[in-house]
Amino acid sequence: MPALIKGKIFHEKIKNLSEILKAFAKKEAAMLNTATSLSHRQDIYPENL
Repeated sequence: MPALIKGKIFHEKIKNLSEILKAFAKKEAAMLNTATSLSHRQDIYPENL
């Protein structure tokens, strides 16, 4: 019985981890988009650096 409970807790932890990773990936993508748009703007206005 304790093994079953441990397995459940482990499964929950894995689920939470994947949620965190998904959120992190979204954040990374957003940061990448920002950096990309900033570098494009830099091409237009290099004096703003």
